[in-house]
Amino acid sequence: MKVSAYILCYNNQETILQAVDSVKNQTLRVDELFVIDDGSTDNSVRILKDNNVCVYLNHKNIGRGYSRNLAIKLSTHEYVLCCDATNALSANFLEDSIYHLERNSSVSSISGRLIAKNCINFIDKWRSKHLFKENVVYPKGVQNTNLLITYGTLMKKNHIIKCNNFDPLLTKNEDYELGCKLIKKGFKLLGHTDVFIYSTISNTLFQTMERYWRWHFSRDKHMSFTNYLKLIKACFNPMAISDLKEYKFDLFLISMILPHYCFYKSNFCK
Repeated sequence: MKVSAYILCYNNQETILQAVDSVKNQTLRVDELFVIDDGSTDNSVRILKDNNVCVYLNHKNIGRGYSRNLAIKLSTHEYVLCCDATNALSANFLEDSIYHLERNSSVSSISGRLIAKNCINFIDKWRSKHLFKENVVYPKGVQNTNLLITYGTLMKKNHIIKCNNFDPLLTKNEDYELGCKLIKKGFKLLGHTDVFIYSTISNTLFQTMERYWRWHFSRDKHMSFTNYLKLIKACFNPMAISDLKEYKFDLFLISMILPHYCFYKSNFCK
């Protein structure tokens, strides 16, 4: 089976070529590669064109739902490999993943495990530990999951089309929404712990807490005070407690700030 690959980009001039190279350097060659640029105002597009990368341009910043929907429509092959511009795929990603989609007609997608390529500061270390959960020991190989994760994923185009594609109106949670539709149709989603997606950026404290909120709470209309108290408890134990045990007082502070940020974001910023 032939493979199309796409990368979403929005003001990612520092990392976009790392994402492109990681797709080009797969041990199993992709047959098509293009970038959807979602209205970048930096030098991303110029860098891509200077390196002879096919780029499709949105006339303005529209959002991930629209861009992913367009990418699926533009992909000419049944298997679609997707990667975000701030990530890089391990060289074996495609070769070790495609087998599981080929052998099972009900499997729609397989995603890798996200880890940081470098931990430059204490914020990166907190992100690796508590957001990416790099310290967690997962079972080896392929596992069923109920989440569609698109920052590094191989998918079947015909399954996506059967579920009416990504919702072009969504600016976040477009992957969660499509994943729910795929599962409702009887399709399966997989996660692979032996293939990796490397995060190639450092995040600020605000960006890190924003990512945590978006991954865990952005689907809810609001956070109740009861759930707020539960989140405080969860952030204290085990997160903050483990930070203290490791004498990581800077990580401890982030763990203690996080629930208040998530509560504020959920109830006052939507």
